[in-house]
Amino acid sequence: MADESMSPGEMMQRVGMGAGLAIGIGVGVSLGTGFQNLALGMGIGVGMGTLVMMCFISAGSKLRKQEWEAAQAARESSDTDAEDDSESGGGAGSGTGAGAVADGEPDADRPGPRS
Repeated sequence: MADESMSPGEMMQRVGMGAGLAIGIGVGVSLGTGFQNLALGMGIGVGMGTLVMMCFISAGSKLRKQEWEAAQAARESSDTDAEDDSESGGGAGSGTGAGAVADGEPDADRPGPRS
């Protein structure tokens, strides 16, 4: 089964949306109480919360892009390593692994596949 854990960038985006909403409602209620006009306070608070959400989402998307680029670079380097191994002849089918000897028959005292 595939790994279903969230990446740090995705987590930052989700937490940012929740935090922005919570901050916006909190600021809106307190401003509404101070202005004695809840609608005006909530309007200002939700606007401020939206700005907080946008900051977190922007930072999270940049982090996800960096993670994606790092994963691409790792894939490319592992592809290059695999090509180098196959060209050098030291791959799994070369007969140089554990239990193999020069004549192709496994030793009795060495671990390895036996036919």
